[in-house]
Amino acid sequence: MEVGDNSTIVKTNIKVIGRNNLFIPSSPFNMLINMFLYFNTCYQFVMRPPCESIVKNVLPRLRAHVVKILVEREGYNISEVSRMISISSVSALKYKKLLSKRSVLDDSLRDIAEKCIHVLRDKGTFEETLKVICDFCRKLRLSGELCPLHRSEFIGFEDCKLCLRQDYWTQIKVSEREEVLRNLSQAFNMLALTPSFIPLIPEVRTNIAMAVKEAETIYDVAAFPGRLTVVSNRLVAVSEPTFGGSKFLANLLLKALKIDKTKRGILCIKYNKEIDRALKEVELSIAYVRQGGNNLEKLSSAFESKNRVPDALVDLGGRGIEPVTYIFAKDAVEAARTALRIAYSISR
Repeated sequence: MEVGDNSTIVKTNIKVIGRNNLFIPSSPFNMLINMFLYFNTCYQFVMRPPCESIVKNVLPRLRAHVVKILVEREGYNISEVSRMISISSVSALKYKKLLSKRSVLDDSLRDIAEKCIHVLRDKGTFEETLKVICDFCRKLRLSGELCPLHRSEFIGFEDCKLCLRQDYWTQIKVSEREEVLRNLSQAFNMLALTPSFIPLIPEVRTNIAMAVKEAETIYDVAAFPGRLTVVSNRLVAVSEPTFGGSKFLANLLLKALKIDKTKRGILCIKYNKEIDRALKEVELSIAYVRQGGNNLEKLSSAFESKNRVPDALVDLGGRGIEPVTYIFAKDAVEAARTALRIAYSISR
């Protein structure tokens, strides 16, 4: 801003990023209007993420392609299709209008529509369908395919390269949570494929849990809902691992993490003299507590008093309380490996 004499504003250099680079001739009042328009446009800039382009333009076209294939090729009627993909019949009927104008993404959207239909036809879970869509969204952003659409919709995004930055994706916590779930599934498979693990399962059944880094609540700790049980002498998971899947193990693990942030995995097995011998044979550090049961304070006191989390926390049990062993490790897979070392030591 340049100022002439004491009373007159001669010129303002405020640049408005908006429609037609709007500029209102100088005066004290008009300068305020310019500044309002400028900051209003800045807020518009920061509040228009690429997700908005996905929701407003990509998802409706994807649904339209799914409807088109199911109606015109597979022979379903509109009512059937609307129920299948959970949209109204009115929305489903708009597919021809939506697809009447060509989009640069149409080829990719048709491929994803085919994948979604394949999952629906095979009666896959809704999560499998969502995974197809979310993986596609991530690919659009990572590859830069979404950038032209995003830039064309909103003013001021000509130089935006957020989705192309590798550090942006590596810092996303979603990927860490996915890794935790994969680690848990791998740990389960290791145990399920080893028959000698079955005798280590307590009467109260077992579970494996793993926390993300810097976990704060039980929803930062994943486990198998309903625990892991035995059917026909085989280890079985009632459902897939999920965050918040075991309140008790999560809370015990959170207490351990306050002392040792490297112990992010926990697994429960039974306890008896044979297991005690095996724990010592495989050279694990051990802490003992009597009648811990579901008393988190009593269980955690075994390592809080020493300010050190052991490899194995043994609850010696008592009246109405089954003796069990909690194995702590850097992750779920490592906890499973430790359990298998114990099983091998016993079965020799």
